[in-house]
Amino acid sequence: MMNENKRGKIIVSGTEYEPGEGGTIYAQIFNPDGTPAKSATVTLTLYKSDETKILDTVSMDYITDSNGVYKYNFVSPLLEGTYIADVSSTNPEAWGSDEIHVSITPQVRSSKGQQEQSNL
Repeated sequence: MMNENKRGKIIVSGTEYEPGEGGTIYAQIFNPDGTPAKSATVTLTLYKSDETKILDTVSMDYITDSNGVYKYNFVSPLLEGTYIADVSSTNPEAWGSDEIHVSITPQVRSSKGQQEQSNL
C-alpha cells in the first residue's frame, strides 16, 4: 500500500505467515522529489487488530545499494489474525502501513494418506 504526504512517500510490503514463522517486513522510502531515500531513520510498529502493540518503534535497516529499501526481520505472532505494520521515517518525514496475515496453512491428505501442504 502506498501513502503519500507533502514531504515523502513510503511503500510498505506485508504478506502471509504461519504462526511463529520467520519473516521480513519491507518498506521503500522516497524523498519528495521521487528519488530513493538512502539515509532515512525508519521505524516499525506492529499492531494486533485490538490495537495492542506487538513491536513498538523498532528500527528498520537499510539494504545496502538498494533503491531506498529498508527491512525488519521478525518472528510472526503465534496467534492467527490480521496485524498492521505501521512504518514511519524521518529525513524525509513520511509514513505508511500495510497488513500482514497470520494463519495456519490447511493440511490435505493425498490418496496415499500422506499429509501435504495445500496451495490455496
